[in-house]
Amino acid sequence: MNATSGKKSVPADFFIEDKLGDYDALDDEGARVWLLDRPWNRVEGDTRRRVHSLADFVDEVLAEVESADLVAQMREQNSFLVRAYLPGTPDGGRAVRGTPMVHDQVLLSRGDRAALAAKLDADPDIAAPAGAHWQMFNGRDWAPLLRERKLTDSQLATRSRVATLAPHIGTTDTWGLLYFIPLGDGLNAFGTTKADRMTTIGDAIPLANAGSWCRCVDGHARTVRFERWHLLDGLLGSGTVHAAEHCRRLVTID
Repeated sequence: MNATSGKKSVPADFFIEDKLGDYDALDDEGARVWLLDRPWNRVEGDTRRRVHSLADFVDEVLAEVESADLVAQMREQNSFLVRAYLPGTPDGGRAVRGTPMVHDQVLLSRGDRAALAAKLDADPDIAAPAGAHWQMFNGRDWAPLLRERKLTDSQLATRSRVATLAPHIGTTDTWGLLYFIPLGDGLNAFGTTKADRMTTIGDAIPLANAGSWCRCVDGHARTVRFERWHLLDGLLGSGTVHAAEHCRRLVTID
């Protein structure tokens, strides 16, 4: 173990940090880092990876190493991993992680995920124990399967633009005509006319394969955000895809 201000100068696969700035710097560089929970780094609504102790950190690292083969299989088969998770407690209670289960397709929308959670809860041999919740592997981390989604200011602005476009796209007499519409600020919308949904993308390539995982070798490949919108019901799902034109497959899902 090393204690140093220049954490990335230390060759390591996993890091633990108690300063938000250092955590964010490591995370931005693609490092696997956890935040040691302390009063000075607590932020309301924070989604950073947190642990309550060094023992919890070791548990997280071991769980990640043990599930590495399953994650590789998930990418190869374009499947979806879920598990039950009972968080650790500040008084020393250790987190409990259920055995990961494989679903046969990627679930981008919250509605599909809620249906899966209901199906799991209805099975007495699978249902999560009291106090636990379901997690999914989002392409990089284990995250809540049913996290409440609040639209960001950017997404609220996009929703307004989508609503403006909907009457012109959804009611056209021409079926299946491809369109690509600049929305401003580097954001573009694409889809087919008379369909009930569109995709927004953060670059000029009208492609985001939300049903397949990226399997490119470079783990630090440049990504681009996408959002899948229903013209009437709003945001269906979002995430990032590998920006390279030869790939455009999922890197993470929200």
